[in-house]
Amino acid sequence: MRYIVSERAKIPLAVLAGVLQAADSAYAIEHIQGEPCGLGELTYAGTLYAQLEIHCPSDEFFAEEVAELQDFVSESQGKQRARVAEVLRRAQVIVAAQILFQGEESGAATARMAPVWHWLFDKYPGLLQVDGKGYYDRAGLILKVE
Repeated sequence: MRYIVSERAKIPLAVLAGVLQAADSAYAIEHIQGEPCGLGELTYAGTLYAQLEIHCPSDEFFAEEVAELQDFVSESQGKQRARVAEVLRRAQVIVAAQILFQGEESGAATARMAPVWHWLFDKYPGLLQVDGKGYYDRAGLILKVE
């Protein structure tokens, strides 16, 4: 899962940790490396749920990740394809989460990220990309991409 921010922004993992803890004090982001672009581990009540990465244009993986996402969008069909392509073209930050299911059902593990996605939709223009499903805005799925 990735939230693609289409304007200049700095989104340190320490800020995301504060957002999560405001939602529920059982959340933490541990083992933070690098700021504002960096890595961390999302835990809830001591259980690891996701690897988090903040990608910025200055890091070596940003352009590669955007290009890969653009390739998938170019192969898709849908009325919102141009909108998604524009967000990717303007991408300034990518907040990525690799969900680790740890024996839980995928929906329950994925739900642990909901406060982050809601906060990002509130603060920054962009779209949420979900592997194997597509792109979402605040209202729901706008472009199916497999």
